[in-house]
Amino acid sequence: RGADHLFHVVHVSDVARGAVLAADCESPGQGVYNVTGGPQTSLGRAAEIVRSAIPDAEIDIGPGFIDTLDRMGPFDISAAERDLGYRPSWTIDDGIRAYVEWLRENPY
Repeated sequence: RGADHLFHVVHVSDVARGAVLAADCESPGQGVYNVTGGPQTSLGRAAEIVRSAIPDAEIDIGPGFIDTLDRMGPFDISAAERDLGYRPSWTIDDGIRAYVEWLRENPY
């Protein structure tokens, strides 16, 4: 179960860049900003990306939602873009593929 469950994902370098942009902003328009990697991604879509990077991966996820997790709505990052100049630079595809490559280069 859970292929339809939506998550916000964000690459650590985007989080760090968002924090630096906020720290460098002389007069932010608000006290708190959302920083994400862009649109929500379903667990099923994340599994597809892993399968494309690792064709022999055995991943079994059924349809539906994960009953023990909240269903979150989309986070609005327009204020971070407007006030801080933040835009995510890593897609989930690029992040997963980079992580798979790192794991291949660092097997232990």
